[in-house]
Amino acid sequence: MLKKQFRAFLAAVVVMGFWSSVLAQDPHYTQFYANQQLLSPAFAGAGSGPRVALNYRAQWVAIPGSYRQMGAGYDQPLYFGRSVQGFGFQLHNDKAGEGNLSKLDLTANYSFAIQMGDARNPHYLRLGLGAGVQQSSIDMTKLRFGDQIDTEEGFIYATNEKLSSITRFTPDVNFGMAWYNKFAWVSASVHHITEPSQVFKITPNVPGSINTKWPRKYTLTGGIAIPAGPMNNPDAVTISPAFLFMSQRNFNQLALGTYVHIKPIVFGAWYRANFNNYLNQAFASDMIAGLVGFKEGIFSVGYSYDYTISRLSNRISGGSHEIALIIEFDSDPKSHFRHHSLPCPRF
Repeated sequence: MLKKQFRAFLAAVVVMGFWSSVLAQDPHYTQFYANQQLLSPAFAGAGSGPRVALNYRAQWVAIPGSYRQMGAGYDQPLYFGRSVQGFGFQLHNDKAGEGNLSKLDLTANYSFAIQMGDARNPHYLRLGLGAGVQQSSIDMTKLRFGDQIDTEEGFIYATNEKLSSITRFTPDVNFGMAWYNKFAWVSASVHHITEPSQVFKITPNVPGSINTKWPRKYTLTGGIAIPAGPMNNPDAVTISPAFLFMSQRNFNQLALGTYVHIKPIVFGAWYRANFNNYLNQAFASDMIAGLVGFKEGIFSVGYSYDYTISRLSNRISGGSHEIALIIEFDSDPKSHFRHHSLPCPRF
């Protein structure tokens, strides 16, 4: 009896989440440097040559209908005489819930690099612009509604709601900028500049159902790469503390972490917290994550696991798994521009 009531309550909460105002945030990765274009269009073409990035994340795997997301990106620098520019595109898909709320993003990114400083101490400013479209769909036939619930038996009744699959297309525009030199980097970006509508269905009787704008997301990230190897080969070991801050409407998140790169292996540890969010909590821990990566030739592979330390608890969530694959091709064109790739980690 209690199990049935709990399942009914949980499903009702999920349904309410779909039909209330749009409060969801953009997808995020623990290995966010593994597909840098997701962070900022300024990172398009920031590698030394063509680059392919593949990402997969399964979040809170112990919860039915858990959140799953996949990303794929390609980018490369473009050399024109005394300048270097960057071009890239990315695909991203995520699915959540029993109704398979699915989103597919296709974005094209362009960046332009400005070289500053002298030849002995060059540093760079990159400006980037991204534009694309999101296809969103939801299968209403897989959702459960309040009029289906029996207090004793759970979901046993037919709903009076009109059920169908709904699809929408939403244009999107992003902007970013990044500064870096051989050892440090910092980047700022804003996504969904025009705040396009994300409405599936306007329901006048549901408070807040008209508030369907895709809220702007502001991202700030940076770090420093510290050579820690022996004097004859200091780059053999690199320690890279880094941070990521994201803000979207009433949702704020800060991640702090450190990578240790002992060639060819990378180890990483991250802590993430949320603050000043919808529950009016000043500060709430979210997760701690461990990461291990390996690079051989043009291939880099990384795996990370998020251990939930929020009130949800890891016992209920089951944690989150993430895998990343990066393929980086070398390029050494004859150009007057002394292009250096970003020193940030691959994962």
